[in-house]
Amino acid sequence: MRLSLKTAATLLAGLALVGAAQAQTDVVFQPASGDYFVDDNWLDPFENMFVPSAGFNERAVIDDGRLAFVQTDGGTSPGQVALGTTIADTGTLEVRSGGVLAVATADLWNGGISVGPSGVGVVTVLPGGTLTAQGPLTTGVNAANTITVGAASGAGTATLTPNAAVLNGTTQVYPNADFSTTTTLNFGAGSNYQVEVSGASSGMISAGETATLGGTLTMNFDAAPSIGSSWTVLEANAFSGAFSNLESSSPLPFGQKLILSTADVASRVQANVSLEEVLVMEVNRDTGVATITQPGGSTLSMDSYFLASDGVGALRSSGWSSLNGRPGFGSDWIPVAADANTVGELKASGEVTFASGASTSLGSVYNPFAGGFGESAEDLQFTYSRASDGAIINGVVSYTGTAVNTLLLQVDPVTGEAYLRNTSGSAVQIDGYHVQSDSQSLSSAGWSSLDDQEVEGSGSWLELLSVDSSLVGEFAINAGGTEIAPGDAMNLGNVYVGDGSGSRDLEFEFLLLGQEQGVSGAVIYEAFAGAALFGDFNDDGLVNGADYTIWRDNLGQSDSVLNGNGSNDASGNVVQADYFLWRNHYGISNASAGSAAAAAAPEPTAMLLGLIAAAPLVSRRRKAA
Repeated sequence: MRLSLKTAATLLAGLALVGAAQAQTDVVFQPASGDYFVDDNWLDPFENMFVPSAGFNERAVIDDGRLAFVQTDGGTSPGQVALGTTIADTGTLEVRSGGVLAVATADLWNGGISVGPSGVGVVTVLPGGTLTAQGPLTTGVNAANTITVGAASGAGTATLTPNAAVLNGTTQVYPNADFSTTTTLNFGAGSNYQVEVSGASSGMISAGETATLGGTLTMNFDAAPSIGSSWTVLEANAFSGAFSNLESSSPLPFGQKLILSTADVASRVQANVSLEEVLVMEVNRDTGVATITQPGGSTLSMDSYFLASDGVGALRSSGWSSLNGRPGFGSDWIPVAADANTVGELKASGEVTFASGASTSLGSVYNPFAGGFGESAEDLQFTYSRASDGAIINGVVSYTGTAVNTLLLQVDPVTGEAYLRNTSGSAVQIDGYHVQSDSQSLSSAGWSSLDDQEVEGSGSWLELLSVDSSLVGEFAINAGGTEIAPGDAMNLGNVYVGDGSGSRDLEFEFLLLGQEQGVSGAVIYEAFAGAALFGDFNDDGLVNGADYTIWRDNLGQSDSVLNGNGSNDASGNVVQADYFLWRNHYGISNASAGSAAAAAAPEPTAMLLGLIAAAPLVSRRRKAA
């Protein structure tokens, strides 16, 4: 029986004692860090100091940055545990090895654990610790709310068993954890379920009834995973919903992805993550042709696919070529999407397989010049399914070629030589640019600036003072800047240190004449060798109406008439893709440099002023003219 200085006053209240006993009471943890099962560490509104008990309708509240640790089995169960109950409050509950805490239902409390309902809550159950709740485990939507079950080391099993769980924030589960619910499990849209993986072992949550998926599933590997490996991450009677993202802590080789699938095991359903080779959609920027390929070593199957654009208009459904009737593909493919943003089809029966090295084209479906100038069109998404387990797989989208609707910094990854190119269909006037590298992969000594080359005349371009391995850049002081016409390429020297010494992290930004806001350019790591002028079928150095005539008059015949400037279709014939190639490059010539007249110097613009502020820059000449 509890006794305190307040007991006598309470007894004098007579029947008021009954009402007080039935009221909900918050008992607040007091020290910055301390033992949960020490009476003096708690304080209720009547200044009583007892470990909260469900028998007295009491809730354990841990706020104000405090940490309560459980390292024994104290035998007293609270009616609820609440962590971070108000905005800006943080509370932590840590169940250590040998610690046992059981949250029990009371007349006025649900026997649950509330983690960060308004503030931030942290629950950690270490190996050898046990936390149970007759009510639900609920985390608030704050991304900082965290539940961790298990650890990378430690003896025993970390046990967390609520009646149900509604998980937002981060939930981290180790292989040495036993996390299960009696009834349901629900992942919120903003949740991040982090599964710790050690070799063939992984964390897992088991739901007694159904599980609803949402948010992000992250696989945290302690070593690089092996192809073909699989891990069970969830178990339930049934699943609904889906994770919006499946991520890996380790970089995965090209053509490999983590795949989430389900399998029936006795009367239960398991959700398994496996590392598999996946199909790749290879998109040629120059021709617009999209090709399904299997660059890996295994045989992959497919019974439907979708190719979609997020809405910038990069998908050209008019150039799409169905798989129906192709040798080895069958004649039972049914179109299920063919609009401005999506193409796709479903095989009515069975599936097709792609052996190692196999590929098939979907036609010229990509428009590299979609959207406004400076807006990336590279938003294609490739999804396919397989009949064997019904898995829906996000394939890899890989781009080749150099046609982009912005200025391009094309970098030879071996020599480091870089070209400033305009592969768009629009003439561009610039009066500033810079290239940055967080990994310090630039060579300012190898850089050949427009100032060095005296573009527009001596002194028309001025370099930034502090150019180094992290930043090179310059700006024009003539009013007209420099025009870079379609097809132009300007050699900037060996500005990249090369793959052997550097990392491919270059960022390129330029300033259009008269504009205050910088525009992001593209960076492509590919040797420049005066590439073919696509669409120039008569090879006269200009893509114009004469080239269209050649395409029109030779459609369906040998593509030798295109002089190597076509799509090089596998059929060896002139095809529709050649038309799109011509249309995308219409008006482009193979000129090699831009020019503009010199004029009075303009005021510095916002982008360049930002660079000046960052490095106390003034202009200088690095080399003698």
